[in-house]
Amino acid sequence: MRDQGNGKEWANMCALVGEIHSRALVPPATLKSVLELEILHEAGISSEPTATIMKKVVRINTRNLYTQNKFNLLKEESEGFAKVLCLLHSDITCETLQASKQNLLSLIGTTWYFDLDPNRVLDLVLDAYEVHYTNECFMELLTEFKVDGIAHVLGFKFQFYARQNIPAPRSLFRLAATLIQHDLLTLAVVYPHLSPTKDAVVAAATQDRLDVVQHAKSYGKVNLNAKKPDDEHATAAAADTSQDKHATNQLYGLIVGLLEVGATGPGFALIEWFTAQNVDPLQYKPLALQVCQFVHDLIDDMYAPLSLRSLRFASPSPDIPRRRRVVPSVQTVDAFVAQVVPKLHLIGAHLHHDQFLWTKLLRMLSPLDRLPPDTVESLIRMCFLPALSVHTCCPHLVYQTWDLVKAYSVDTRYKFYLHWQTQYNTVPFLQLKQAETVQLTRKIMRRLTADKTKPTGRLLTHVAHANPLVAFTTMLQQLQSYENLIQPVVECLKYMSPLGMDVLSFVLISELSRPRKTFKADGHNVSLWLSSLAQFAGSFYRKYPTVELGALLSFLFRRLSAWESGELIVLSELLTKMGSCLALEDISTTQLEALAGGPTLGFESPDPKLNNKRAIPCLRNTLVKQNLAWPLCLVIGQMRSQIEFNTSAQHLKLVGASYDTAQRTLNQLLAFLSACADPATYVAALPSVTELVRDFHVPDELAMVLVRPAMRAHDPLLRKVTRSVHAGGSGNLSPDDPPGRWFMYDPNLLADVGRAFDGSPFVGMTKDLFTTFWGLTLYDIYVPHAQYNAEIQKAKTDLKLVATNPV
Repeated sequence: MRDQGNGKEWANMCALVGEIHSRALVPPATLKSVLELEILHEAGISSEPTATIMKKVVRINTRNLYTQNKFNLLKEESEGFAKVLCLLHSDITCETLQASKQNLLSLIGTTWYFDLDPNRVLDLVLDAYEVHYTNECFMELLTEFKVDGIAHVLGFKFQFYARQNIPAPRSLFRLAATLIQHDLLTLAVVYPHLSPTKDAVVAAATQDRLDVVQHAKSYGKVNLNAKKPDDEHATAAAADTSQDKHATNQLYGLIVGLLEVGATGPGFALIEWFTAQNVDPLQYKPLALQVCQFVHDLIDDMYAPLSLRSLRFASPSPDIPRRRRVVPSVQTVDAFVAQVVPKLHLIGAHLHHDQFLWTKLLRMLSPLDRLPPDTVESLIRMCFLPALSVHTCCPHLVYQTWDLVKAYSVDTRYKFYLHWQTQYNTVPFLQLKQAETVQLTRKIMRRLTADKTKPTGRLLTHVAHANPLVAFTTMLQQLQSYENLIQPVVECLKYMSPLGMDVLSFVLISELSRPRKTFKADGHNVSLWLSSLAQFAGSFYRKYPTVELGALLSFLFRRLSAWESGELIVLSELLTKMGSCLALEDISTTQLEALAGGPTLGFESPDPKLNNKRAIPCLRNTLVKQNLAWPLCLVIGQMRSQIEFNTSAQHLKLVGASYDTAQRTLNQLLAFLSACADPATYVAALPSVTELVRDFHVPDELAMVLVRPAMRAHDPLLRKVTRSVHAGGSGNLSPDDPPGRWFMYDPNLLADVGRAFDGSPFVGMTKDLFTTFWGLTLYDIYVPHAQYNAEIQKAKTDLKLVATNPV
């Protein structure tokens, strides 16, 4: 304004500024900082001339900006950082905290001996806190620094490891988690410095999942262009690569640090966010182990009464510091359900990483009868059984799991196995494990021979311990094509665990229930797969009769109720091999004569390999106690009548073959029940003749065959005859008791017979003669003397051989 020649305006401006200064309307410091030097001088604010002030400004700028401090960098600055390190690692306590804080700040200021960079000092403080992470005094030191500076210095450390593509140390994640826990930093401030981003983690996990599924589908297939020598080595390398990829994931590392320091809220919130995005962060092994450690802390007090620690077999070393517990233990069952069970559901199959926690839980769940049944069942379905699939062969865990599972009914156990089977089709890493187990089982089966059952059986057991569903499914599929492997496989099963045996019974039913044709193209012969499974079922249950049998018999009953006559071969094989009840189809004259004698003679003549004193009681008890004997008899009898009206049969010969199969199986079942079942139990479940004919639509002759054992049991003379060497007790019936209601000449029975048949069978025959005819058998009036003499002579000859050739 003054340079433009307008002096009056310039004078007015200076007068205005002077008046503002005199009245203190604006602080003098503000005026001096915003106005030019000439105005300040003319307004009387500055007494010195403008030229003098300009010289002072130049002199100050030169001293501050262009004059170097004369420090010896090899002495003073290094000594300053050395003093900082000595101060930080000198065991700072609450008593020395204030003095340490003052000393640290004095080393940073410019008015003292050292002019240290505050950011470098902050870096050293963070490094010291990273080492002494349990010393809360460092948190007080960090409060003297700017929060933005802390975030940037910490982020620089993370970015350094990300650029190098190497895993960041766990202590660094623990440090970041500690700062977040004490509200010095927030997750939002730390996220930009971590690598990769959340979206990148989700995208990579989706691609990894697709790669695992594809690898599982192609596992074991021959690829002529492949350079990798072995699928097993390829799988191991892929697993290592996956772990290395997760090791550089700083988001997962931060979650581990949060859980380690006790910041469980944000830690589990991050896990739940990834889980909601269909990402499983617990595939990172350190994270899975840290969650398991969290559960360890929760159940520590509840497990203490079951722990062997109280026996003092060993005591911890006093020199080793104990780990700080980050969460209080639960004390009640309700707290266990509310806090522990959700975390176990989160862990799922990754429980195999921590076998100690697995063992603790199995020991705890057995005596905790107060737990809701649904809670324990969910843990079995979601944790224990899937964890078996991916753990290394550890028999004690298998047996402890079976101790927990066997307390449930067979229906519930089979639901467990069915859910386990579906997980093999939905969980990617279980799909890969399934493919590995299938190939390994096939490899072992190729080496299986009759003379190598012992070593091969142990190898098969090693595979089936962890994955019985997959191993046994593969094994049965092989047996359906190669019948010669049935007996060697049955011999190999003696090394299996009880859980494996129970799973095998489920797999057998699953294979039988697959929708396939039960007959060959000719419509007469049973398909090879069904014939092989029937032979295996008979041989398996004959050698291992204590395995669950009721489920198989119930399945057969339901299939027969649906008029599936092909399953009769399975029941026939069970009766033949377990019950030693031969199908009377192609028998010799000697065997036919033996059947006319007593039970001892009848037991001696058949093939001695079929006589099994251990399997017969098991089959009898299963049929009787589970109330399956009578339903099977009735449904087979109804099926036999229904076959005559089967319009799907193309030839009369096929109808006759099906009819003969039903009749033969029914004869086997009735012979077994008559010889081995308790007559009192048989009679108690027997309906009247009228009900058999009118309500159950059983043919007339078959109805009388069904009541024959009851008629003989209530006859004072016939009840004295020994039924079989395997016969059970006679209940409350004794030879001295009076005739019962099923006595063949009892008036009530005769009246029942008359109502059932409406007089048509009694033309020229009395009811007494009718019941006598059906109550007796041909063998009641014929004694095979020649066969008895032959067996006696054979026994004498064997005794002479033993006497002349002693062992």
